[in-house]
Amino acid sequence: MITAGVCLTLQQAVCLRRETLAYDGLGELKKLIVAAADRFVPGDLEDFRRACDMVRLAQLGAILAASDRRTWSPAGTALIGWNGCGCTPANQAYWDDYQQHGRETGRGMFFVPTLPSIPVCEAAITLHLQGPVCYIRTPPQTRKLQEHLDDLFSDDATIRQIMLAEIHVDHACLLLCDRQPGPLPDHNDLTAVFWQAKKDLTP
Repeated sequence: MITAGVCLTLQQAVCLRRETLAYDGLGELKKLIVAAADRFVPGDLEDFRRACDMVRLAQLGAILAASDRRTWSPAGTALIGWNGCGCTPANQAYWDDYQQHGRETGRGMFFVPTLPSIPVCEAAITLHLQGPVCYIRTPPQTRKLQEHLDDLFSDDATIRQIMLAEIHVDHACLLLCDRQPGPLPDHNDLTAVFWQAKKDLTP
């Protein structure tokens, strides 16, 4: 059962339960979160400055999704990265910049997610999650993702909830699911699942 979530872009974050946030870039969103620390789950954003947007979306999205839940604890929380655009765009952007500017300028100094699992691992570090973290790629069908959710819950009784993350170059969707029965709605991506859940919550 979906208990919390967020869909965010480079300019807007729509939470499942909380108010929508508007900002001018992810750096400004970070400032909003830090300035209102009493309203958000604390997160480790030490690597934020040198991260690419995919990692930043994962980090900030994780904080917002966790903050959207009525009660939050990193204990017993697993994280699954699913599909998204993987690592190719970030690697290509780094390589193009490296060819143009070399190692000492441009992106040469920045952290690059060379594996598709890196953004979700950074999200797990941000929240100090105390459960397993993985990245999977399946056909774009949430019923395929549901199989992995069911396996993870049945294999590890210590897992209380799973955070799902679908990260793209300019947007991301993160959802929290607990052990209560009920499959994910049948969609092709998490964004569609989020908007259906949002609609179901609207009186």
